[in-house]
Amino acid sequence: MRRKKHGCLKGIFVASVVLCIILASIIIIFLKMDMLKYLDQTGISIFEKVPYQETKEDIEDSSETGEIKSLFYYELLSDEEKMAYREISTGLEEQKDNIYIHCEEPETANRLLRYVLRDNPQYFWCDGSSSTTSYEKLFGEETYSVITPEYNCSKEERLVKQKEIDDSVSEILRNLPSGQSEYDKILFIYEYVINNTDYDKDAADNQNIYSVFVRHASVCAGYTKSVQYLLQKVGVYAVYVTGTTKDGSLHAWNIVKCNDRFYHLDATWGDPVYQQTEELKPTEFDNITYDYMCCDDENIMKTHQPDREYPYPECDSMEYNYYVVQGMYYDYYDRSTVLTVMNNTMYERKNPTVFKFSNREAYVQARDAIIHELYQITAQNFCLFYGISEARFFYQDEDELNKFTLYWEYP
Repeated sequence: MRRKKHGCLKGIFVASVVLCIILASIIIIFLKMDMLKYLDQTGISIFEKVPYQETKEDIEDSSETGEIKSLFYYELLSDEEKMAYREISTGLEEQKDNIYIHCEEPETANRLLRYVLRDNPQYFWCDGSSSTTSYEKLFGEETYSVITPEYNCSKEERLVKQKEIDDSVSEILRNLPSGQSEYDKILFIYEYVINNTDYDKDAADNQNIYSVFVRHASVCAGYTKSVQYLLQKVGVYAVYVTGTTKDGSLHAWNIVKCNDRFYHLDATWGDPVYQQTEELKPTEFDNITYDYMCCDDENIMKTHQPDREYPYPECDSMEYNYYVVQGMYYDYYDRSTVLTVMNNTMYERKNPTVFKFSNREAYVQARDAIIHELYQITAQNFCLFYGISEARFFYQDEDELNKFTLYWEYP
């Protein structure tokens, strides 16, 4: 009887072993199925090493060519985030379909992608659209993110567009005289972008530099990135700034460094086509507005509000504002000075005559004097000088900018 009982126990043990083997096989099958599912989503299995994007350790400025990379957003990051930033940057350069980065949160990865694009206007083939997913390796030993960028052209098309951009930029910079000061370089590029670009909300590629250098039509993103790109080419530090305008619209402009001081620069708002499109300051004369050619925080914030989440450099000087450099900026109203400037401009057959003041009191005094008295005196001189019976003029009264602009209609 005992021998039979022992045999029964042995049979139960064997059956248990077989059952365990069957269960283990089932588990392995399910693991393999899950592994394959995981493989389809990310390109790697749970047992493989994560193929992080290879990257250059050094992305700092290169002085050998005279160019400079304005890495404002890169410098805001921690060491770990800088690694992921470099991975994204290299992945975009190589136009990778999937960029594997050392980053756990998709929100952080998306923020780093924005930073890369703001620091690097040369990446015209990616405007920022992408999808990002984070993954966790088996047993939670490693978490990483995969960015899948959307590219606006193929690698082959990119090469063609790059040559078009390079040819255009080379031609632009050939017209920049050698030995220019930082201010002269900034002014040259500010005027070039404005004079050769039409503001067009429907322009193709309007979020990148191709729209300006090849299509010659863009919006604020294209203007700002193109100014940044050209300034970097000539060794001037330039930051891509984001914020809003006085009506709450999203906007972009630059902060530039000139002789060790920082200034705001907005080529979009300097464009008379933009002014007419937005119905801000319609005129019969296509003249560049220079209020935003190197101005300080106080002046830019009359019409712009930078995003508060970024510690943008303080701009506390008007020394290199265009109107200051050109002698059109006044701290007080002086009747004799204003009358002399009006007469000289008229005699030299120039347009416009600009009076910009540092304070509202002086501006109001000058505006009222010009409209109610000084114009009549200058108009009489105009008629005598040009031998006509009637003088005509137009003016812009820009109250928020403390600026009065006068345009003569010459015979």
